[in-house]
Amino acid sequence: MASAIRKKGPAFPRKELDTWLTTHTTWTHDQWMALLADLRGSGYTELCGGKEGQDRIGLYLETNKKK
Repeated sequence: MASAIRKKGPAFPRKELDTWLTTHTTWTHDQWMALLADLRGSGYTELCGGKEGQDRIGLYLETNKKK
């Protein structure tokens, strides 16, 4: 039985988001948009392109931000 080969995009950008969080404990809409643009430029276009991916990124940031 042949299995379907599925092309996976890059893994979730934990390292990039953790680095971003070292200088951001809060952020504006413009900073959020700049982060998404930076991630797109780093190959995470598929993740940043839709609401579900953006929600995953936002949840990660909110859960892991330093208080």
